[in-house]
Amino acid sequence: MDDGAPLLCWDIFMYGYRRRMQMLDSLRTLNKLAKKRDWKIDWDIENELLGQDKIILVTDLAQVIRFASYNLKDMNGYAPAEVIGKSPKIFQGEGTAEASRADIRQAIIKRIPFSGNILNYRKDGSPYQCIVEEYPVWNKEGALVNFIAFEKVA
Repeated sequence: MDDGAPLLCWDIFMYGYRRRMQMLDSLRTLNKLAKKRDWKIDWDIENELLGQDKIILVTDLAQVIRFASYNLKDMNGYAPAEVIGKSPKIFQGEGTAEASRADIRQAIIKRIPFSGNILNYRKDGSPYQCIVEEYPVWNKEGALVNFIAFEKVA
């Protein structure tokens, strides 16, 4: 009999439990933001975060990050609190293609969805390919109020 098995199982359980609680906390915070800004949304945020394990970023119209999901740190080493109030450009670097930046910029200006791969950089400076889906967010009166991005490592 392995005396370490019960402790190992408990560790695995607690890791999963903490992760689930963090996901639910992010979901609650995001839902509060959606309610406050009166979002009219057509996607399943819970599925994006919980089912597909994507990170979620929300920016205001000036492209300042107003929300980052808990799992951002797993993807690039930044804690959500470290990026709130900053531009998503914090993730870009010298290897990020200007064409990718221009595509994102044009989508924001035209207020249209964007999807593509972009070379981003982790907090430690290491590069990673990021699959980005970004959408304008309109309120129920039809005014643009935010942008939301669903991201995953390629």
